[in-house]
Amino acid sequence: MPEPQARGKDTPGRKSIWVMSVKAGDVVELTMEQVAFGGEGIGRWGNLVVFVPYTVDGDVVRVEILECRKRYAKGCLQDILQPSPHRTHPPCQDYTRCGGCCYQHIAYAHQLLIKETQVRDAFERIGKMPSPPIRPVIASPEPYHYRLKADFHHRLQKGKAPALGLMSGASNRIVEIEQCKIVDESINQLYQDLRKKRLHGSWIPCKDRVTLWSADKEGPLGGTNTERLRATWLTRTIKNRTLTVHRDGFFQANKYLIDTMVDRVITAADLSGSETVVDGFCGCGLFSLFLAPLAKTVHGIEGDDRAVQAARKNAENNGLQNLFFHKGDVAEVARRVFFNPPVRVDVLVLDPPRIGCGKDLLENILRLGPKRIVYVSCNPTTQARDIQPLIACGYHLEYIQPLDMFPQTAHIEIIACLTR
Repeated sequence: MPEPQARGKDTPGRKSIWVMSVKAGDVVELTMEQVAFGGEGIGRWGNLVVFVPYTVDGDVVRVEILECRKRYAKGCLQDILQPSPHRTHPPCQDYTRCGGCCYQHIAYAHQLLIKETQVRDAFERIGKMPSPPIRPVIASPEPYHYRLKADFHHRLQKGKAPALGLMSGASNRIVEIEQCKIVDESINQLYQDLRKKRLHGSWIPCKDRVTLWSADKEGPLGGTNTERLRATWLTRTIKNRTLTVHRDGFFQANKYLIDTMVDRVITAADLSGSETVVDGFCGCGLFSLFLAPLAKTVHGIEGDDRAVQAARKNAENNGLQNLFFHKGDVAEVARRVFFNPPVRVDVLVLDPPRIGCGKDLLENILRLGPKRIVYVSCNPTTQARDIQPLIACGYHLEYIQPLDMFPQTAHIEIIACLTR
């Protein structure tokens, strides 16, 4: 087994430089130290960082080196020599084959601590905040069978029945699973039904990606398999309201935490009834619908035409006459609607995609100057990056509240509250 080698002599104020002494194909033994954002465990070989999927801090493992770079290497787990006390048995028989999950081998309580650490690291390292005000992660009441929608992939195969399943984490191969452990059981039932129909040739999808939704027993649409498979519009019941959503549109995934998430956004907005609120990247109007009864006026902004249609329908169905939706880029709509003539914006809610807000929008936010900003994100690295210039221009970061909307995966949702 290769060993790290020292180069150079120790001199006052200087330490020996450990050089990489491994190459692709070598097998090494590592003690894993932490789990990086993205889900891979981190071990060290000399001063070389080695990333190894499906490991956790405390594991002593045997690893095959797959790739070597100047400052890091990537490895493949071969054997667990001594399991970490945080390790648990994954319940999914397709775990490590399917790319949907990467934390099933980690006890759930420890997953929460890992994610809290990762959020803290992002705000310290990228946001340049030495002591970010992070609250403990709100756990999902159920760590499995929580997803109310999932994307399955379909591919024709020469001489074989069409493949239908989830994408592999290591390639573009489709893994035909028997059951997904993180989706609602009604999705698994629909998936199995489609697998049978596909084998008999009675169902061939027209797209490579098939979005399956869970049953919504309270709503008028989305209860039966036929409705959930064929309907363009479906309904979701959140708190005391029924929402319409396009079947291919964005919607929060964790059915057990959506109500809590809405409540936390309402609390962060801190409305008294006299405020003008802007809900950027509003989707089908999830937050807007619950903020409107508490505010003077709410403006939702969304670039997806289908989501705007759903949002307007939801406002009408819920009798909210102080709620207005605008289609377009959030930065462009802000300029067009709120700058000429200037309109006072008291509270700004943001829920951008993983790439974050962008420089243009951040400049417009500073020009709007809302008293409160509620920034919701599924990516702490871009969130920390976006919040840094807001703090530099006078905003105070009151708190960061992570919610584990995605148990068993490396993803985390965060609500950040800023005040001016």
